[in-house]
Amino acid sequence: MNTAREKKVNYKAIILWVALGILTITFSVIMGIELYTRSLRPNTVTSADFYSMEETEYYVYVYGSVEHENEVSLSLEEHINNYYQFIIRNSKNEKSIPLFVFDIDLPDNQKFVDDEKAEKVSNTDNIDDLNFVSGRVPTLLVIKGSKVSRQIVGMNEIKDFFAIKINEIKKSQ
Repeated sequence: MNTAREKKVNYKAIILWVALGILTITFSVIMGIELYTRSLRPNTVTSADFYSMEETEYYVYVYGSVEHENEVSLSLEEHINNYYQFIIRNSKNEKSIPLFVFDIDLPDNQKFVDDEKAEKVSNTDNIDDLNFVSGRVPTLLVIKGSKVSRQIVGMNEIKDFFAIKINEIKKSQ
């Protein structure tokens, strides 16, 4: 008598456990892909760290993620990511300069864009002095010794800058 009851299979429990297993595996795969794609993009610099990075020289790509989503800016973003991945592979080369990104459309960073005031970027060494004009974004900042030493404006100019830097690194190997 008892053997018939013991062999009765509870299909609802099996279906529940299979569904939970599938959801867990799916979530794990999605998180793994997200973490991998994040590792392919440059690190975001916050306004607090803008001038206080450990590196003596680094680049900060300033862009707007909301207003500047078009085919041309996506092409530039691809160049930025290519440079970032290249310097990761060649990190031991002394000419590999770290790259960070700064999104002016984030709520904490919007205060650094004021079209009413004059642009103040070059030679600034204090985050409170920094001001971007929206028409000159995206821009690339070269920071040396906690000070903006150079500003490169324009998509073609930024692409050319990174192409030159990649060639310099390749030649020095």
